Amino acid sequence: MKINFSAALLALATTCATASDHLDSTFLDTHPEWDIGDLFLWKGEQTGGPVFAMTFNPLTGSNEKTAAIKLDPKAVYQFKIDTDNDYVADLAYKLTVKDYAQGSQQTMILRRATGDMARSNEADGEVIATGDTSIADRPVNVVEGDNNELLFAGPRQDPFFFNFKTVESPVALGLRFALGADGLPSDGTSANTFGPTNMTFVALEVPELKGVKFNAWCTTSVDGNQVDRAGRAAMTAIFTPNTPPGRNAERYPWRKQGDHTPKQDYNMSTPSEDLELWSEMVAYRLDQVQVGENKVQPLVDFFLPDVLEYNADVSKMGYPNGRNLKEDAIYWTINKINPFLYYDKKHYNFPMTSDQKISASFPYAVDPVKFKK
Repeated sequence: MKINFSAALLALATTCATASDHLDSTFLDTHPEWDIGDLFLWKGEQTGGPVFAMTFNPLTGSNEKTAAIKLDPKAVYQFKIDTDNDYVADLAYKLTVKDYAQGSQQTMILRRATGDMARSNEADGEVIATGDTSIADRPVNVVEGDNNELLFAGPRQDPFFFNFKTVESPVALGLRFALGADGLPSDGTSANTFGPTNMTFVALEVPELKGVKFNAWCTTSVDGNQVDRAGRAAMTAIFTPNTPPGRNAERYPWRKQGDHTPKQDYNMSTPSEDLELWSEMVAYRLDQVQVGENKVQPLVDFFLPDVLEYNADVSKMGYPNGRNLKEDAIYWTINKINPFLYYDKKHYNFPMTSDQKISASFPYAVDPVKFKK
């Protein structure tokens, strides 16, 4: 049995091939160490506090490149936390690094900031942890903070996951085409959505926030200016897509004041500005993929502000109440916009989960892939 689906949904699907937020603007394409691929947030097994994780240096595909990837000493990497639902940071954990004279290992400095410092893009706040990053083919180095925080930064296998091979829909066809066109291997397993690739994984487990409800997002800043941010999965990929072949580049993506696709403008804005600045963009895209008129505004209010929620007290956490390393956040995003799913119910249960062998101990993410020479 085959079902015909809206061609508009295929247009939506092809935008997801940028792997959530990997390589999401031409500016960040040239700065992979600033480019946030994904934000993850889940309840940690070691302390019971939330684990925040973000990824950089996406699609690293060789042993030599994996050994070389690191963070930028000029950048400030932040997990921002809003505890009173105004989408302004009340607490921030800020990571900076310093290079050694040689090699890819770096010294990390973690700061905890509140009030005005939590909202700034500078490396300010109280220093609560220092230690070294991890490097490929060496034991994992976990740094403990003054308040029992656990900190890690180093190469891991990319945990991003979207199972597209088992879905009979334009979404699956679009993703298969897009992945192949980009030269990315796709073997059909949930562990290798983009083939075996590595990235830089930054993780922080915070027992201090055990039982606290909050909103969270992450940012990268350079010279006091925010250059990237991430909250929910695939926001720029879906709502500010690149124009696919055969589409009118002047009309396909929403353009800020008619001049340009606002990917980098979006990356430089904050969640508290989202409804004012980006409601029109989200509504435009929803209309473009033929979402019913009566559903557009509720969906705008669902996707904006662009943050992950965290409430570990509910019976079951699941995206967008957190996002763990195994769940398929892209499935939930597309299904929320326009349910599309048809699959063989005798063989598959949806949503599927990644079959990466996630560790039970911090930092949880899988060891980097070792490539055959």
